Amino acid sequence: MTGYKVWFGAAAVGVLLAGAPAGAQSETVRIATTAPAGGADYIAVERFSERLSELTDGAVEVKIFPSSQLGTYKEVLEQIRAGAVEGLYESMGVIGPWHPLAGLEAVAYLYKSEKHFFDVWRSDLGEDLLDAVAEESGFRVVGPAFRGFRQMTVNSKVEKVEDLDGMKIRAPAIPAYVTAWEALGARPTPIAFEEVYTAIQQGVVEGQENPIVVIYDHHFDEVCEYLILTNHMAETMGFIFNEEWYGEQSEEIREAIRTAARTSSDWYREFTRESETKMLDELEAKGMEVIEPDLSGFMARAATAEIDPAIAPWVEKIRARD
Repeated sequence: MTGYKVWFGAAAVGVLLAGAPAGAQSETVRIATTAPAGGADYIAVERFSERLSELTDGAVEVKIFPSSQLGTYKEVLEQIRAGAVEGLYESMGVIGPWHPLAGLEAVAYLYKSEKHFFDVWRSDLGEDLLDAVAEESGFRVVGPAFRGFRQMTVNSKVEKVEDLDGMKIRAPAIPAYVTAWEALGARPTPIAFEEVYTAIQQGVVEGQENPIVVIYDHHFDEVCEYLILTNHMAETMGFIFNEEWYGEQSEEIREAIRTAARTSSDWYREFTRESETKMLDELEAKGMEVIEPDLSGFMARAATAEIDPAIAPWVEKIRARD
């Protein structure tokens, strides 16, 4: 296979080529993530990097930028959209401001189980959905991955849905998330993820919600007393690229990217299965009180949430799939 040049950022291209021999090609891919080095998301990108290098005989290498080193995920997405940056490892939902279809993951209780999640995303239905997201938003999501259902960390006990009434909960600045939390009775407050820890610490919000692995990796046990197992949503994690850039690559390169991303997704699935119980035990040992509320009320309120007409047909197809 011939070497393939990929470098994210115009300034980086200039620096790289200035020090390279005439005719040399760069083979470095930068992938941004909000995760800390060593965190689960970071390791997922490492798995992608290793497999992509294998598939291209070392011609394509990945450089990982953890802890929002290239900016917040929104800033990186803006750079991707402008063509200055191509790679981000995040959930599909962050594309929500560009198209409502990405808000599917904010539909509460959409998936019955982990198996149901993969039955959707590794089927023709999932492929059609990703194609539609790419066509309508300009972002290509590759390798949908599951890192567990989202749970709440708060500083007040939540044992039934009524306990959420009026509670200020951090929500991503994505319309579908805000709508879902309003239906549940909370007061959703959009705050950049990088600012959530401090916002809870300072009392700007009373809590947040994320998968257990995110709660664990980002130390939300330090600012929240309670972990509420609501299992309310499941993110569609993946590698997000500029669709125009992705479409310009050879089929050989696209296939290598897809295969590497699936390897990463497989790793994350097994990691989630094996680690959630251990992480829960460790969070309890650190002082968090774990509460399993009655979910019937949560599901009833979630069913009243208004669903964007752009995603309603997809919601029906996903719920109908066994």
